[in-house]
Amino acid sequence: MVLRPASLTSRVLAVGDAEMFYARFPVVYNTVFDRSILELWLADSTSGELRGRDEIRETLRAQGITHIYVNWLEILRYRSPGNYGYTQFVTPERFAELQTLGILAAAWNIPEASLDLDRLDPLWRPELEDWGAGLITRRPDGASFTTFQVFPVTP
Repeated sequence: MVLRPASLTSRVLAVGDAEMFYARFPVVYNTVFDRSILELWLADSTSGELRGRDEIRETLRAQGITHIYVNWLEILRYRSPGNYGYTQFVTPERFAELQTLGILAAAWNIPEASLDLDRLDPLWRPELEDWGAGLITRRPDGASFTTFQVFPVTP
């Protein structure tokens, strides 16, 4: 997949995805073996909660971050039984909180970012339903979940 942010001056913070080889824009990312850059930049080192709104804005501005791309499917894979694990800091609710604070705009509408739950590894379902329930969309004909999102950083 090739993400194409809105302008040539975009710089993306990728969360959960370390295979950004084909990005056609500047990207900042970490592997699952490194400390989460999102957590390093946005979390208070004492409480583990979000830093203040202005401090987060300044950090993202100083780093030139214009968008945050989150690969929920990869994070779910990391969190699945027998895998590496992933920081508890990165959750769908955390991104909703960043939106409520006015730091992130609404995620882009990307129809390809949806996977029917019946296509998901059954061993991953309990983790998704616990940790990522906010990513699940229930419909009369079945359920799906959001596999990735791109959030513009508000100016």
